[in-house]
Amino acid sequence: MKKLGLAVIGTSWITAAFLSAARECDAYEILAVYSRTLDKGQTFADANNIPKVYTDLDEMLKEDAIDVVYIASPNDMHYPQAKQAMLAGKDVIGEKPLVSTLREMEDLVRTSIVTGKFVVEAITLRHVPNLEIVKKALPRIGALKIIRADMSQFSSRYPALKEGKVTNVFDPHHSGGALYDIGIYPISLVVSLLGEPLNFTYTANLHENGVDLSGIFLLEYPDTKAVCSFTKDSYGPNFAVFEGDQGYLQIDGAPSRIGNVTLVTPQGKEELGVSQVENSMVYEAGVFANLFHTRDQAVYDTLTKHSLILARIMEDGRKHAGVRFVADTR
Repeated sequence: MKKLGLAVIGTSWITAAFLSAARECDAYEILAVYSRTLDKGQTFADANNIPKVYTDLDEMLKEDAIDVVYIASPNDMHYPQAKQAMLAGKDVIGEKPLVSTLREMEDLVRTSIVTGKFVVEAITLRHVPNLEIVKKALPRIGALKIIRADMSQFSSRYPALKEGKVTNVFDPHHSGGALYDIGIYPISLVVSLLGEPLNFTYTANLHENGVDLSGIFLLEYPDTKAVCSFTKDSYGPNFAVFEGDQGYLQIDGAPSRIGNVTLVTPQGKEELGVSQVENSMVYEAGVFANLFHTRDQAVYDTLTKHSLILARIMEDGRKHAGVRFVADTR
């Protein structure tokens, strides 16, 4: 199978991690990086063995050898750059969150239909092997009553924020904050297993600039309540627990990876999780490469539906909590 020509937008650690995953799954030929500044782009290219550096996105997108563009720029730029790439004839992998609003996601869906190009949201947990193990094991705990999914990631940039320095991750101009940075993981885990909730609410600790630093997102289903908590301003454990009337399932570690999976019932304890590669982005990189080759519409529609659900509940949830983005007005 022909390798897909890959270009990347962004020069952060997560772009480097995706490039490593792309090389490990051996489905891409890495061709170019776009950066707003040449020095930063060249430094990143040298460190990651990328042959070309562009500071003009239009020029990069004119390159015929590029089939796929991976986007890991500031959150508010994901949507316009994804649309620009699709209109230029490229498939797109957009780092989570793919969009800032439901309106943006709906526009990307329309653009996909018009151009015939795919746009997918990179949420690692959606493609790791242990997600399927959790799905298959859930019936063994009986009627599912409560889900608790916690993800705490004290930000190295939080001390600077307290001193008055606002970086992208805490900037409402760039669609920053805890919900869109890490809260998306436990919420995506719940939606992956149970689908769209009947009701949801979000309560957040807000910074004076209006961005959320930490919060609790409650999702309600007919017989199940899910509590997702996440923080960027404090330390805490990372785990998920699914509680039923015949036992419970526990995930050790961050919901973004779905590490060890343990089933506990009155009959005893059973380890269910399988060993996964260290860089969990390898799984999504492989899934996306296969999708871009096969053009499997059913698989694509499933991924798109998930992103539409997330876009709606995250936008409505943050607005209920008082969080507004500049993207809301564009």
